[in-house]
Amino acid sequence: MGWIELEEAGMDFWGIAVGATIASLAWIYQRAWERQDKRVAQYQEILDRLDAFTDGGLDKEGIAASLIKFRRLWLFAPDEVIRATEDVLDVAAGQNLDPLAAGKCVIAMRQDASFFAVLFPRFWRTNLRPEKFIIRTAKSLSPELVQKYGPKQN
Repeated sequence: MGWIELEEAGMDFWGIAVGATIASLAWIYQRAWERQDKRVAQYQEILDRLDAFTDGGLDKEGIAASLIKFRRLWLFAPDEVIRATEDVLDVAAGQNLDPLAAGKCVIAMRQDASFFAVLFPRFWRTNLRPEKFIIRTAKSLSPELVQKYGPKQN
């Protein structure tokens, strides 16, 4: 094998290696965009349902649907988002009087939905404990408000 043939073989190798690297990076970038879109959609559903917890919009079915979404956060959301949503539920249950709980929840979701957070995920370092996971119902949150503002009976 001559010098020219070795040089051409090396150029073929580097051409393939650079092409494969670019394709891999493009695939990772595309998957990150898909993860971000999915995460943003899930957080938007939660935000759209927050009014179910206010005095004017309190609705037993709305709260129940929201609680399902909140529980599902335990599967993919980071600790900060879970803690913030649990604080919102504590306010609804009368166990926490933080008037900024909903705002803190929105900020935590926004930070987690950023493209940077999706592109460079935190690989499941959690400090949550099983006792923090509480299965709540609409009745357990604020029974007197659900009774007062709940769905109208025919």
